Amino acid sequence: MKVDPRHLLQLAEIVEAQSFSEAAARLHTSQPALSRTVSYLEKRFGMKLFDRSTKPASPTELALKLAESGRHIRAATYHAENIGGQLLSGQYGIVRVGSPSFFCDNQLSYIIADFLKLNPEIRLILSPDYVPELHSKLLDDRLDIAIAPFELIDDGLLQVSKLSDLNHQLVCRKNHPLTQEPSLTPVHLESAKWISHIHSSGLHNITKNILQSFGVNEIDVVFESGSASALLRVVQESDFLTILPIHAVEQLLDAGAIDVIDLGVEQQTISLGIITHQRRDTSPAVRNFIGFLQQAFA
Repeated sequence: MKVDPRHLLQLAEIVEAQSFSEAAARLHTSQPALSRTVSYLEKRFGMKLFDRSTKPASPTELALKLAESGRHIRAATYHAENIGGQLLSGQYGIVRVGSPSFFCDNQLSYIIADFLKLNPEIRLILSPDYVPELHSKLLDDRLDIAIAPFELIDDGLLQVSKLSDLNHQLVCRKNHPLTQEPSLTPVHLESAKWISHIHSSGLHNITKNILQSFGVNEIDVVFESGSASALLRVVQESDFLTILPIHAVEQLLDAGAIDVIDLGVEQQTISLGIITHQRRDTSPAVRNFIGFLQQAFA
């Protein structure tokens, strides 16, 4: 038997209000209209819904059961309306973000934590990857946005919103012997042990360019990794050196866990940006996250 959900909603209001006139006021309708609904349901079910010998009329067991169904429908309707409102305001949905490992493991993770505290109904999927893979994922609609050095991407289908310029420095453990040297020379760096970034990482070429600018062409690499957390742990526990973007290690610097050495060389400007597909509409949730990112960097 098919039952109009609106009739069950009206019946739930009558039972809760214990008055046809009060229920009519709540529903912005008339008392005769509600009486017609009840009469219709009684004919459909072949049973009375109200005992009219009492004042006010008391609901029968069938009326109570149908009213319970009406309350469930009302709750589901309110829930759907709430989701719809959150969706339109950017507080509900899925956001797929990709970024290089160092940014994911450090600064971005703190930003995401703050964002999700304010938007607990959003599901955020974070994919650490290198720039070429992020590029492919954006084109294939496997990511909504990438946060990466955008000079490494040259594609007319992608658009960029700049977040900040990236400064790279020589990074070492706290109180490393080289931090006590009054004047570093290429010999110091050539004699040291180094941690290298894997070749598919943009940091590999950045490191090479910075060292060449300082006069260093060959280094002794003893550890190579694409894992940001493993690389940073080895830096803190050894005398090995590496080149890293400062934004990726700000928390460790503030905590006094590592040190940086300024080589004083002119660097190629690398800028971090939000990269999206210009032919694909972004959802309100994605726009909400982009705005939060921009505010965090501002």
